[in-house]
This record gives sequence, structure tokens and C-alpha cells, in this order.
Amino acid sequence: MEIITVWGVKWRIAPVWEVLLGIVIIGLIIAFFGLLRYYQTLKKKKASAYQLFLFKTKQKGLTNFQSKIMHSMADTLNLPRPEQLFNNPGLFESAIGNFMPYLMSSEETKDSLESICHDLIITYEKVYHAAQFKEPLADLRSLEVDTLLYFKTEEANVAIGKVDTITTDSINIVFFRKPKDIMTRFMDRDIDVYFWRSGDAEYSFTSHVNNIEGNIINIPIPETFNRGKEVRHPYVEVIIPCVISGIKDTDSKTDTGKKEPGEINGTLNRLNEYEAVVRVNQELDYNKKYSLKFKMSDFKIDIVCQLLSDRTIAEDEIYYVTFKLLQMSEPARNIIKQYISEHL
Repeated sequence: MEIITVWGVKWRIAPVWEVLLGIVIIGLIIAFFGLLRYYQTLKKKKASAYQLFLFKTKQKGLTNFQSKIMHSMADTLNLPRPEQLFNNPGLFESAIGNFMPYLMSSEETKDSLESICHDLIITYEKVYHAAQFKEPLADLRSLEVDTLLYFKTEEANVAIGKVDTITTDSINIVFFRKPKDIMTRFMDRDIDVYFWRSGDAEYSFTSHVNNIEGNIINIPIPETFNRGKEVRHPYVEVIIPCVISGIKDTDSKTDTGKKEPGEINGTLNRLNEYEAVVRVNQELDYNKKYSLKFKMSDFKIDIVCQLLSDRTIAEDEIYYVTFKLLQMSEPARNIIKQYISEHL
């Protein structure tokens, strides 16, 4: 069908189906660009959420590998905002429950399985039970509820669980495994138990699975346990006058010809239970041991220490030296611990 315009030009009139087809094509083009814009917006939001997530992992003191663990869990759980994981330990535990069957069916070595479980419990404790300083455990009855632990048997079975309740003689632990797996792999077996406390140290002990109800196991509390590698504690900022003096190496059979340094006045700037940062105006020898003397809480403290590192401000000839604290009396150690715990 055609029409004639005022200029004498014949103009074809499109049928209805062609008009509809044109509208559909235009609509699809508009929808495509709309979806593309929406995708770009979502991508920007996801990138921003990921940056916030990384920022929070650094705030929690997680390593790069532990950050990857958290991000992988957020992806596995399909969380719209990955930072939700930081506020809900149940999400973390759910992810562990889904991951453990896969881990046990993999062909990982025993050492690899233990390493993975070790990183998982440390990540959990750093995120949900963060603390700068905790007093060491006097006994296992003082262990906090909701602490994450991992277990292993001689048959290389590993599992992760959470402290549910503690009685005078036993601990009830929620296992993140199916009850059938727990009964088959752990019932009536000796288990080595490991846990990590933020601001303190890692611990281990050996016990025996006495009873299993659902996914809760009961183990007796042993009389002895091991306190392993301590957590590196943060420094406390201080301004305390101190005196440094060299200690003569009586075991050395050779005479270097160097004179032992006399007393050097300095200022103690930062301190934790294992290291001290001191400001001095004289370079020190890495091969020597030193006596570090200062006064804290009206108590005279004398510590044998060794130089770890130094930093120089050339203009003022000032040295900031980091000492490793090697030997001190027990009262001095207790006073330093108390001071640090009060000022963190």
C-alpha cells in the first residue's frame, strides 16, 4: 500500500507487523544499553564492596591468605555484601560445614589438612574474638565459650568444632560435620586438639571422645596442656629514661681488641613483652649483648637483651634501636605484663 505526498513522491505504508518489528528492535536496543549501564553500576558497587572488604580484613590483622579465605567464603555463600561476613559468625561456620566434607574427600596430605584447619581457626578468632592482649590460660576450664578448635586423629582425620559448654571435668564441642561422619571417624578415639587465642598464644592438648550426641561431642578435660607459639603483641608507647651497658662475652676465647661500651643513657620509647625500642645517641654493636635498665612502677628492672635492628636520623645523630628481651627476673616480667595489659 502506498500514499502520494504533496511533492508527488510515492511513500510506502508499512504493514502492522513491520511497525511492531521495528518497535521490538528499538526496544531491544534500549534494553541492551539499559542492562549494560546497570551491569556497569553493579560492577562499580561490587568493586567498592570488595575494597571495603579488603580494608576490613587489614583492620582485623588478617594475612593475605586469610583474606582470601574470607573472600572465598563470601563468594561461596553468595553474599550481596561480603562485609556481612564480619558481623555474623554463623555465616563463617556454615561455610566451614560445607567445606569440610569436600576437604576430607580431597587428596590433600595430612600436613596440608592440618595447615588449612589451622588457618581457618586463626581467621575465625581474629575476626570474631579479636583482642590485643589476653592473660594466658591457667587451665582449660577458663577457655572461652565459642572458641574455634580443630582436631586430628592418628588416622589423619581432621575436623573443626566450636566450644559449646564447659563443665568441671569435660568440654562439649559442636562439630561442623555430619553426625554419621563424626561417629565413624572420632568415636572412642584419642584426639589432638588445637586452638588459638587472639592476644595470647596457640594451645594444644590430647583427649578422648567419650560421647557423641548429634553433632556435639564430649571430651574430658586433661590435667595438662601445651602453650605454644605466642601471638606477637603490639607495642605500648612509653617515655621512660633507661641506661644501656654492654655485657662482656665470657665464653669468647678471642680478644677483638674492642673496649666494652660504658653506660649509655637513652629513652625507652616502645615496649612489649619481647621487644623494646630505645632512643640513643650512639651506634650499638649487633654482636654484643646488653643490659637494659629502667624503672617501672617503682621497681628497678634489669634485662639482658640483644640488638635486632636500628634506624638512624642522620641530621641529629639519633638512633632508634630495637632490642630482643632475652633474660629478666620473674617479678620484672610480671610487672611488664601488667603494665602492658593496663595500657593497651
